Amino acid sequence: MPPTVRVHGDGEFGWPEYSLANDLEEQAGVIFVIINVLSTGEYYGKYRGCPIRIIHKGGVDYLLLITEGEPPQELIKGFSKVLGYKPFCRYQTKDEVITEWDGNNPEERLTKIQRNPEVHNLVRL
Repeated sequence: MPPTVRVHGDGEFGWPEYSLANDLEEQAGVIFVIINVLSTGEYYGKYRGCPIRIIHKGGVDYLLLITEGEPPQELIKGFSKVLGYKPFCRYQTKDEVITEWDGNNPEERLTKIQRNPEVHNLVRL
């Protein structure tokens, strides 16, 4: 079953926070609690007590999972199941570990990440 994506009034696709949390629970058995909507497509929440930020664009074509340490594998598997594809890389910045999914052009995105001097420990998944 695909993610519950909605079309906004401006014609852009979105994955509202209530749909994201509901899709994770119903399709992957992962309970993720969204605490705050930071902006359209950016959510802050908790998974098993760990703070998590999620950023998505283009409905479900691009997603970032941002954690302070090693990301929970259950959450990565859950997003992969709901999205229908796996993340293509993981890397670190100064304070965060970022796992990325890109359903359109992961190779182009990987090239941009490789050129970013603030990125460390880039791993192709």
